[in-house]
Amino acid sequence: MHFTKIGALLLSLGLGMIVISGLEKVILFSAVFSKTHAMSMESIRINIPDYIWNITEYTYISGLVLLILGVIGLLAGIYLRTKK
Repeated sequence: MHFTKIGALLLSLGLGMIVISGLEKVILFSAVFSKTHAMSMESIRINIPDYIWNITEYTYISGLVLLILGVIGLLAGIYLRTKK
């Protein structure tokens, strides 16, 4: 079984999705800031529809789940390799 390889793949995918989520939020912030020059999080949230803002949240949560599964896969691979 290749838990270590699958774990590393899931870990890197999770990190990538978390980074993409942050990039999405920066892009949304810059788009709103260029129109309104608002600095508070409240005014930014008012100007961005919920269905758009939720995309970044779902990306972050999916990345976090993949990251956790990747760590579990890596630890399982290491444990099974040392058990032999």
